[in-house]
Amino acid sequence: MRAVTFAFTALAFSACAPQAAPPAETAAGGRVTGDAYARGERLAQLNCATCHAVGWQDASRNPDAPPLRALSERYPGSLLADAFPERMRNGHPAMPAFHFDQDEIDALLAYLLTIQERQGV
Repeated sequence: MRAVTFAFTALAFSACAPQAAPPAETAAGGRVTGDAYARGERLAQLNCATCHAVGWQDASRNPDAPPLRALSERYPGSLLADAFPERMRNGHPAMPAFHFDQDEIDALLAYLLTIQERQGV
């Protein structure tokens, strides 16, 4: 009986503990951990939102900057994952080069892959 009471108490407390965001599914059907998603989302808000829409429905502040959720239109399939790190490091005339470490790039990419609009859905 004592073991059952202890188990029930532990279960009740664990249900109240803060939980990481659940894994999210990418447009390609892959899985992204909640931690990577949250870190990537935060990095996008801090570094990209000045020009780009960084969420599911917001509009880009710069009309020439595509919403991050629509990057798969320019970089379909695995091209986004392949092109993103290079574009972040080198920028382009209207976008500065950013200096993220590999963990930050991975988190941003995890977030981007998760928010891509599903084509034909």
